[in-house]
Amino acid sequence: MSLFLTISITLLAALSIVKADRPVFGPEDADSYDNGTFGRMPEERFHTVDLPAYRMLRRTWDDERCASNDKFFLGIRGKRLWHTGPMIYDNDGHQVWYAEGVRIPYNFRMQWYQDQQYLTWWNGDDDGGHGSGYYYMYDNHYREYKRISAHGNYSADMHEFLITPQGTALLTIYDPVHVDLSRYGVTEAAESYIADCLFQEIDLVTNELIFEWRASEHFSFDDCYNPHVNKTGVAPSAPTLAPQSSSDDEDHPAVPLRKPRAWDFFHINSVAKDFLGNYLISSRYSHSLTSISHIDGSIQWQLGGKNNNFKDISSAPYSGYATSLAWQHHVQLDANEPNVLLVFDNQAVNWNRTHSARVLKIRLDTDAMTAKVIAVAEHPQRYIVPSQGSVQQLPSGNLFVGYGFASAMTEFSPDGTEVICDWQYGALHAKLDGQYSAGMIQSYRAFKQPWKGWPLDVPKVKIEEIDLPQTVEQNQALGNAVLFQSKQTKMFISWNGATEVKTWTLERRRLSEGEIEKSSTDISEERSINIQHETFTEDSRVNASNWLWIDSTPKTGFESSIVTPPFPSLFLNVNSSTYNAWQMMKNKTEYRLRALDMDGRLLGLWHVDHENNVVAVPYKQDSEQVTDIGQGKKHMLAGLIGLLLCTTILYVWPRRRRLRLRWIVPRSADDKEKGDDEASTLISGDFDWNSSGSDDDEKRHIWE
Repeated sequence: MSLFLTISITLLAALSIVKADRPVFGPEDADSYDNGTFGRMPEERFHTVDLPAYRMLRRTWDDERCASNDKFFLGIRGKRLWHTGPMIYDNDGHQVWYAEGVRIPYNFRMQWYQDQQYLTWWNGDDDGGHGSGYYYMYDNHYREYKRISAHGNYSADMHEFLITPQGTALLTIYDPVHVDLSRYGVTEAAESYIADCLFQEIDLVTNELIFEWRASEHFSFDDCYNPHVNKTGVAPSAPTLAPQSSSDDEDHPAVPLRKPRAWDFFHINSVAKDFLGNYLISSRYSHSLTSISHIDGSIQWQLGGKNNNFKDISSAPYSGYATSLAWQHHVQLDANEPNVLLVFDNQAVNWNRTHSARVLKIRLDTDAMTAKVIAVAEHPQRYIVPSQGSVQQLPSGNLFVGYGFASAMTEFSPDGTEVICDWQYGALHAKLDGQYSAGMIQSYRAFKQPWKGWPLDVPKVKIEEIDLPQTVEQNQALGNAVLFQSKQTKMFISWNGATEVKTWTLERRRLSEGEIEKSSTDISEERSINIQHETFTEDSRVNASNWLWIDSTPKTGFESSIVTPPFPSLFLNVNSSTYNAWQMMKNKTEYRLRALDMDGRLLGLWHVDHENNVVAVPYKQDSEQVTDIGQGKKHMLAGLIGLLLCTTILYVWPRRRRLRLRWIVPRSADDKEKGDDEASTLISGDFDWNSSGSDDDEKRHIWE
């Protein structure tokens, strides 16, 4: 029975590997997802961490063209979200990394600096349209590398932080300035502030200010399409229904105009640098893109707005698109054609949501001063995006678009006519708790970029008791063994930000009585001290020393899990309860966890005790690694065969004297009679052991 118990437990545990991550929603779930059936932002919970991940909807997917190792970068925030911050998701929609303690993230992305990848984002105080805070740079070990603010007596605004190939950074600033607004009927001093817009270029090594530009020195208030709240008399051109605040985020209620909420007449939201060193900026409230000289800050040309310098020669159906920008948020330069602009054109604002957002590719001829739209990307759902948004040109030429206020992101073909991959990370049309969900979950921009991360923290694990599903036939076959077999141990594993792990492998060993007497805390502290002083280096090979290999599982999401069978010998005398049996197994077992990359190289080695304490172990690298599940199953099969053979030997050997194995051959009547005579002689004791017959000589000759 013990043999059957051992084999049954091992086989059933091997077949019970499951992943904690749930799959993304597919096209068949689109209506339910969008209408809030699964909640405003569907979540998935984990065993190893308290914070949830958000389950995405994949509306459109091309297996061949969408497949990529690149990651999605989102700065999730929202009025009613308790889990916000910079987040990285993989191409399958599973969370890869999240940052804790970042309440209002903006502009999260990967950027190159000095040939190294860095994560960058803004965090600070959001005033509902601009902000005051810092930009952060984190290395691929998720350590803060730099914290950047504006040069001088300013705070960095959240709209732009772009690292140039020259190792400088472009960032935006909002500066409340008192001005004379009497010509617009504003006479109260408290109402006579503007949110002047600046951008700076800063050397990231020396923190030297290289360039600074201020909007009020080059643009007139008359160029503005965002009216003053208390306007009277001669006012800038504006829609008939004026807003009660200058916010471009409906989550922030209107407040009386005051210095921090000064009139936002320009609203800078994007800065780039062209191959000549000049600056390209986007002004949301002047509906324009402007080229700024890097020499003296003068305006070289303006596309769109009231002072447009270009003739629009776009062909139907895009006639007029190039010069009729409205409330746009992001402009980039085409990587292959420096005279082509990529623009996220919102075409909507809070009080005017009649037009859907679109991405434009505009070719400029600065000699003939013409502008022509050569491609347009517009989502089939016709998303209304009154604020935020981004466009990114991928190496393939495809356009990756983030919809800001609308919680969606889409990859288009280079000409914008085909949706290749389409994602949504929140409901857009559901009315929950009396409010529509659009705008409740936002990411200022969205990016799709490569990233490799190696966290310095140890993985998080959670060991839990689980019930394995049993059929009636299994219960009857196992008999008393079901007492132990029905309660198993499952280890859940996550390593926040570890992008290169492809396989988890798990080994274990039984603790000695001396080790069991020590508390788990003492053992962990002792190991930590040893590790700090490098008093040992562990053999990392599979089944090294007294470690027994259990199983391996691919890392396919944020959290994986492995079911571990008990040591059968621990339960031979335990019949009181399944809890006692499981508790005994748990307290007498220590685990060794290994992380492997796609080539089977060891990325980390840790000891795990029954209290979920994880301790990193120095190890010597060995070429023998378990690279995949198939190889791991071979180890398990070999172990089972060996176990069966050993058990058979242990069973047969003590009983060998009672087993008579004979080579039976047909015998003639004479042979039978002769055999009977020899038997009688043996029994009587008269047999001559030194004599031999001719038959014996023949047999001896044959064997010789």
